[in-house]
Amino acid sequence: MDSKDVLVSINCLVYNHEPFLRKCLDGFLMQETTFAFEVIVHDDASTDGSTDIIREYAKSFPDIIKPMYEEENQFSENGAFALEKRMFQASSPTSKYIALCEGDDYWADPHKLQRQFEALEKYPACSFCSTGFRIVKKDGNNEDVTIYDNGSDVSFYGIESWTKKWVHQPLTLFIRKDVYDFCMEELSKYYRPKDAHVIYYLFKKGRCVYIPCCMGVYNESGLGVWSSKSYSQQIAMNLKVRRDLYKNNGNDPDVYPPYMLYIFTNLKNLDTKNHLQLLGEGMREATSWKDRMKLMKSYLVFVKHRILCCICH
Repeated sequence: MDSKDVLVSINCLVYNHEPFLRKCLDGFLMQETTFAFEVIVHDDASTDGSTDIIREYAKSFPDIIKPMYEEENQFSENGAFALEKRMFQASSPTSKYIALCEGDDYWADPHKLQRQFEALEKYPACSFCSTGFRIVKKDGNNEDVTIYDNGSDVSFYGIESWTKKWVHQPLTLFIRKDVYDFCMEELSKYYRPKDAHVIYYLFKKGRCVYIPCCMGVYNESGLGVWSSKSYSQQIAMNLKVRRDLYKNNGNDPDVYPPYMLYIFTNLKNLDTKNHLQLLGEGMREATSWKDRMKLMKSYLVFVKHRILCCICH
């Protein structure tokens, strides 16, 4: 394969994904396309057998698998963004699109790349494409993710759907390279940006064309940054994303209402420490008296409840 023919670069971040990695890499290699693609596999100093697996595949498929190896773990020092940026910078200059999939997830449909490529070629106003996917729980049970507009060929979503339903897992994303470049630039404003930051900026450049077919599997293995967190910790992480976006894009009407709504919706899901922190930060950052009063009322109700609990015990 000549690098000038590469139209799609697949970015795969790996850290201690040995139990899943072969299935992930095989999911890339089984793709049936009319165009050439490359797989940039970035191993972040894995301590299991992941590095050996990558070397094996790179040796067997040198024209497709392009490995990157770290001698020291970079995520712990700089977060995932630094690694993702390095993979992006290593992509072929002829690539038009970037596809994402981490080493503990995998693609289950051999036509995933082709269908997403054709979708973005057909709909130039869309900045990215996503698909249906399935979640595999830690105990091995499967949970089918709701597939929107299951009866139609494709559907379209704008930023209004950004905080309503999380259907854009990284393993489903297929992005215009120039749009991803814009995201990389914007994400440099943040300390350790998350997937939701990426989705927000993708929507700022266009709509999403959604293919309502289950084309990949997300493993809730407990090894990932997200799946290893408790529910309360996940809520706190989501809140931080919305606060970050609000602080950096305060004039954007797509940011403030979801931020406040997320606070009011998830107060009951937090432990005591995060609950009080959430209320305090919300009161400081609310821009309307109505929101401030609502948060103050929630704060007083919570304190009263805690006092009563202490008295009863």
